[in-house]
Amino acid sequence: MTVLRRTNVLVIETTGRRTGRRRSTPVAYWMWDDGNYYVGGGAAGMTTVPDWVANLRANPAAAVIVKRRRVTVHAEELTGDAYDKARSHAVELWPVVPKYERMSGRRVPYFRLCPANGPA
Repeated sequence: MTVLRRTNVLVIETTGRRTGRRRSTPVAYWMWDDGNYYVGGGAAGMTTVPDWVANLRANPAAAVIVKRRRVTVHAEELTGDAYDKARSHAVELWPVVPKYERMSGRRVPYFRLCPANGPA
């Protein structure tokens, strides 16, 4: 676990949607009791969707590095009640999320990253 500004950070490895190359990006995350990793694509209020989000949408097979351990994951973009629950939790963890949404003019996407071999 890496801590940046008191936030847990993992490195997500995606496949570049145009290049096919592996891309690594540090992303803040949280876990719930289900053993999955949860991440949001707020990107500090950037108006464009982060590349890692676009890459996951194109290919949900990915990996995360947490506590120096690489875990293969499958990404699911959250919708409906699952999205609302994740967003609410993100706002509790990071009160600046609504500001990022306003700055970006877009809805922040949230993903559940499910370990390939079951819960982490």
